[in-house]
Amino acid sequence: MYATAFNYDKNTNDSKVKLTFKHALTQVIFKALTADSTMVGYVRSLKIKNLKNCGTFTIPTELAEENENYARNPKSSDWTLADSYDSFSDCIEKEIQIHHKGSDPVRLSNIYKPLFVLPQKSKAWSTTPTQPVSIEEANKNHETYLEISMKLIDDGEYLFGSETEYETVYLPFNTIHMDSYHHIEGWQPGYRYVYRIYFGGGYDAEGYLIRKGTTKGTTIDTTVEEWQDE
Repeated sequence: MYATAFNYDKNTNDSKVKLTFKHALTQVIFKALTADSTMVGYVRSLKIKNLKNCGTFTIPTELAEENENYARNPKSSDWTLADSYDSFSDCIEKEIQIHHKGSDPVRLSNIYKPLFVLPQKSKAWSTTPTQPVSIEEANKNHETYLEISMKLIDDGEYLFGSETEYETVYLPFNTIHMDSYHHIEGWQPGYRYVYRIYFGGGYDAEGYLIRKGTTKGTTIDTTVEEWQDE
């Protein structure tokens, strides 16, 4: 976090300077459901792979305007990111059961240990059902994906994992979203991105669909909101 104050001197406001702190990072939250009412899932861990992890933040030297008002948050251009990549783990401390509840997803992210990341735009893992691309290639090309340890059951049959073991499932993922002006952007500082994952399928480490026989797929949708401290 950082704070700036401009146009103050010892004769201003009885020599008092009011500081409003702002968030220079981005917050990411994950929630989950199953894609169908016949499914139940158990998630043990979730990681975002191949995000940039190093950069320099330049504190703004003047007030920025946004929609004819002073901007509440810094800009992504205030960051200069290095070509250094890492994985980021959402802090799931115990197995979380997910189910099909329409608009009431289960929160995977630990509310007391939120995931803070650098604002950035990434390229999603390029695998498809017809043209598989391995995780090894994705890592080489710095393509972003989710690595999830979980079990998924449909009508009593295990699609991922088993009664005694979790299975690692991979999902293409990127940090791109559409803003209110229909501009394509990456993650912005000072905002929270909430991802809802509807589990019904996934890929293995070679980029192939797991359980091709199932007609249920996995989808991810996103909402963007002002960062409210909890």
